[in-house]
Amino acid sequence: MKKLISTLSVLFFLALVSLQAQDVVMTAMPAVAEESQTVRIDIQVQNWTSVAGAQWSMHWNPGIIDFKEVTNFSLPGGAESSFGTPPVTDANTLTFAWDDPTLQGVTLNDNSVLFTVVFDVVGNEGDITSFEFDGIPTAIELVNPNIAELDTSFESVDITVTLNTGVATIHTADFALHANSPNPFKNTTNIVFDLHNKSETVLSVYTVTGKLLFEKKYDLASGSHTIPLSGDIFPATGSYLYRIATDSAVATRKMTLID
Repeated sequence: MKKLISTLSVLFFLALVSLQAQDVVMTAMPAVAEESQTVRIDIQVQNWTSVAGAQWSMHWNPGIIDFKEVTNFSLPGGAESSFGTPPVTDANTLTFAWDDPTLQGVTLNDNSVLFTVVFDVVGNEGDITSFEFDGIPTAIELVNPNIAELDTSFESVDITVTLNTGVATIHTADFALHANSPNPFKNTTNIVFDLHNKSETVLSVYTVTGKLLFEKKYDLASGSHTIPLSGDIFPATGSYLYRIATDSAVATRKMTLID
């Protein structure tokens, strides 16, 4: 019995150490960027427990998304002064540095939004840029109230520019891609396009982060085509991308599944 109690105590201690050693995680949440619109990137946190100070840097391609502002800041004592923003920094750089004014450390619920970065979309349909975290020029550092460094990890995101959904049809050399109908949709939506010539055509569906959910190849004659998509292929409600591709043309649009 004593041996069993001793073993259980060791296992409990190891589990406690493992729990305490969890990284503080910052995640750039996926977003859909439409031509000539704005896009908002929420920075969410996990395991943000008794954090008394934090700093890091963020980068993107300014030829695709152009920095506009930082909003939705949730930490006490935080303000615009916590950030180094363009044009003071480089056009592709945002820096962040914050200290808890109480020196006691701040705890946030998992999936809390730390702040939101807003961009004007200046790229064209099909352009992709990453939104990344690193330590240049502001080094990565998170500390607790004892000024001990906390283990930290970051999850970046790719942002794909799609055609403004206000545009009714995308015209390419091989086909015209219309807006899916209905959109938003609940159970089924129809992908509608007109082929100029007989063509092997591929329909693909992606999450906004680029994960492939569905892909099928069709041998189609010239003319108008409608391909139904079932809501069963989607893991949850939200926005998704669909793409029509032939040998020499590609077009992508956004669609939205609702409850």
